[in-house]
Amino acid sequence: MNLGTNNTIRGHSQYGVYLDVDAASNTVSGNRVYSNTIGGIALTNGAVKGNRFVRNLIYRNGKRGITVYSGTNNRFLNNDIYAATNGVYVGAGATLSNRFMNNILLSNIVRGVTNAGTGTRWEYNDVFGSSRNYANSVALAVSNANISQNPLFSNANAGAFGLTSASPAIDTGTTNGL
Repeated sequence: MNLGTNNTIRGHSQYGVYLDVDAASNTVSGNRVYSNTIGGIALTNGAVKGNRFVRNLIYRNGKRGITVYSGTNNRFLNNDIYAATNGVYVGAGATLSNRFMNNILLSNIVRGVTNAGTGTRWEYNDVFGSSRNYANSVALAVSNANISQNPLFSNANAGAFGLTSASPAIDTGTTNGL
């Protein structure tokens, strides 16, 4: 089921997108999710599984761009996450086969990625410009084709997330496994 496609989701007092108990097999794609008080996207409480989050612009949300407290087999693909306190937080309740691929995380104030979950796969992501790009995830910085370089967005401060021609993120992702 397409839960949300090509929407602007902003200004909520909690999260912009919130998937809870037994949310399964949903697709959230092409959305602008910004200026939400707690965070952009959250997966919490229970068997949240098999959901896909694709090509979303997630920016200037409060505490976190993406929060995964629980769930399995969720996919986060080709998202841009900018200017939250923490870009992505994966909690200890998130187990087995959640996958983050081809995402760009830029200028998240404290942490780019915090990974307390088990079995989460991080591949072909660019995490740059946070006080700490990879917290609890040191191996991610140097493995699975992840990079830490300024992606050179055209003008992220103005909400323009296209890559300039000089971007080191061009052609560094993969279509394998999408």
